[in-house]
Formats: sequence, structure tokens, C-alpha cells
Amino acid sequence: MRHSDSRQLGLAVGWGVLFVLASLAVRADTRIKTPFQMVPLWSAEMMSYLTGETQAACSRPDASVASGFSRAMAVPTCERLNTGVCDGSAYFVVDRLTAEVSKITRPHLPLKQTDSANPQSFNLEIRHAASSGNPTIFQLPAELDRLVLVFGCTMGGNDACPAGRFQTGGVRRVELGPVNGKNPVDLTLAASVGSDGPIVVPLGRALKHSLFNSPGAVYQVRAVAECFSVVPTPAEWKLPLYESPSGNAKSAGALIARVMPGSGMEFIYRPAAGQDVRFEPDWVERDWGYTFMMDQTVLDRKGEWFQLPPRPFPNAVWIRLPRRASDGGSSGGLSEGGIYELSKTIKARSKGLAGTAEFSAGTNIVVVSIQGRALEIRKEAPFDMPCDVDGDPPTPRPLPTYVVDVAAFYDRLHLQLRPAYPRGC
Repeated sequence: MRHSDSRQLGLAVGWGVLFVLASLAVRADTRIKTPFQMVPLWSAEMMSYLTGETQAACSRPDASVASGFSRAMAVPTCERLNTGVCDGSAYFVVDRLTAEVSKITRPHLPLKQTDSANPQSFNLEIRHAASSGNPTIFQLPAELDRLVLVFGCTMGGNDACPAGRFQTGGVRRVELGPVNGKNPVDLTLAASVGSDGPIVVPLGRALKHSLFNSPGAVYQVRAVAECFSVVPTPAEWKLPLYESPSGNAKSAGALIARVMPGSGMEFIYRPAAGQDVRFEPDWVERDWGYTFMMDQTVLDRKGEWFQLPPRPFPNAVWIRLPRRASDGGSSGGLSEGGIYELSKTIKARSKGLAGTAEFSAGTNIVVVSIQGRALEIRKEAPFDMPCDVDGDPPTPRPLPTYVVDVAAFYDRLHLQLRPAYPRGC
């Protein structure tokens, strides 16, 4: 073959490769109808089981089997993991925090069970009340008509309280009154125990009028009760998958969400025929003490219907996920000003100047703006880091920014960057 012919062949092959790559990029780009969007695969209900807020119905003195249990859960045996007596106090103000809070004398923490072979630490907590930053002091809204008390046990050193809080047997004492008051009100007979552990104390109008008549006063509630853990029961949700956004569409299998209270959450793809496939979502932060994430890339959205990309599914699938915007989780995708870590190397064109730059995998970038199907980004600076204390302030000159088209941030239709600081630092 002559040199000119081989050169022409090489050029043809080169242009062919570029054409194929370009067509693949265009195809990927056109399939992404909602660029830079994510959806939480978990729900508030799943999170309530994960954190132990909702547990098996094993409380009250005579509990032996569950009743009224979530249809998502297996029937538990109510086997008690550890038993003892919890005697704790919580302090609260009504309506707003005041300087009086700083004057109260609280018991040394942590408290521990008594009458137990393996005493576990705990705090008495008030649900539906704002925390003051101190684990025993709460702020109650004036319209609250009941106290819901739980013995929380999410703390270091505990080895027999896996779901994060105790359940409750018999209540021995509940009393309420102003801090350092001589005659607290005995509410033991009025208190009841919820099926999975909370102690509920009604606050009638007369009681509230007689007790909460000093603006800014601090009150103390004391609860003494049998407290114990139960062997955690896995919870499971089956979420149908479809080929199009309709419950009448052809089935594409199911997504299984499985939660072990106090432990973790996992997801499984169950095809219509074949073996289960376990997979990890694109954005993951397992510790719910920070920004919990089990979020997946979204290709398209129709109201409550979200299209998820292939892998682990053989093709893109549709799933109905109600209330995801109100349940919390991630912001629903990238946000301007957010800092993200790249999972792949990308090339970017300089904004306003000739030239390009390469951002390697593992680099943190700041999203300057979202421009439809492109991002304007810049490199992270020391002062961008959430816990930076010594970083230099922004320079008077604007930092160089770059523009990157949507397809560059995806790999097989999965978004290839994730929040850089889900734990704050």
C-alpha cells in the first residue's frame, strides 16, 4: 500500500472513531432528559425504622408478639435483648429558650440502667420538641397537648441497644413540675405506653394552666420504667418497576429496599425472572447522623414517576416514588455553589478564554452555575472547604471558570460526581 493510501485510510479510521464517539455522546446526552438530577430511593418511613424511631410492637408489660405491625415487616418474636430499669429526667421550656436554662443543675451523664446484668447508657428524650443542643434540654411549642418520652440509647459503649432506643414495659413513675420545685405532679396513672415503646403523657388544659404559668420557667419531667431492647426485625419494601411511567405498563421487575433497624439499608433489583442483584446507589452516605444519602441518577421525571438508568437494570426503568421532595434527603441533584467530587476525568473549556483544562477523577469542583445542559465550574479553593479556618479569603480577581457539557459528567448514564462533604467536613 502506498504511503498516501495508508495515510488516507488512517484519517478515515480516525474520523470514523471520532464519529462513533461523538454519536455515543449525543445519544447519551439526548437520553438524559433531566440533567444533573438525583432522587432518594429511601423514604421517611424507611428512615424511621433505620433510626429505631419505629420498632416492632413489643412494648407494654404483657407484650409477647407483635400486633398492628407494618405490612413491610416480618412478624417479630419480641425476644428481649437486655432488660433493666431506666430512671431519667428531661428538662424543657415552653415556647422559647431563656437564660433560666443555664441555671439548672442536671445529673451527670450518661445515665445507666439499673437492675440489669449488662447496664446500658441512655437519655430521656422528648419527641416532637426542638433540641437545645444539650441532650436533656428541649423546647416545646405552647400548643403541645402531650409529652412523648423515649429512652434513647445511641451512644458509645452500648452493646445491647442496637435500634437506638429502648422499648418500655411497665411504667413505675412519671412526675412533672418546675425545676427545683418541692411538689411535682404525679402523672403515673395518666401515662400510657405505645406499642413500640414511647411513654405518652397527656397535658390537659387544666394541667397546662396550673403548671405552665411562669413565662421562661424551666420544667422537669421524670420517668421511671422497665426498659429493654428487642432483637431487631428486618423491614422490607417492594417497589414495582415498569417500562413506562404508568402502573398499567409492562413490568420490569421490582426494587427491594431492606432495612435492619439501627444497622443499615440495602437495595436489591429483583427481575421478573432470574436472580436478585444487590446494588449500591450512585450517592451513598450511610450515617444518618449526617446527610444520609441513598440516591440514584434520574434520566427523566413525570410527576411522582422517575426514570432510573440501566445498571443494575438491563434497561432504563420507571419507578413511582411519592413525597420524595417532602421527605428530605438530598437536594434532588446538583445545586449552584455546591462542592462535588469527580468520579471520572473530564475536559472543560475555559469560559471567556481560548483553551481547555482537565479535571482528574478525585478532584473537587464548585458548581458556579447550572446552564441547562451544561455546568459552569471552577476548582475548589481552600476557603470553599466547610471546615477551613486558615484558608485565604477570596481574591479580588474572579477565579477562572470552565464550561462542561452534560454528557461529560455521565458514565453509562450515571452521574459521575457526588457531594464532597456529606459529613460537613
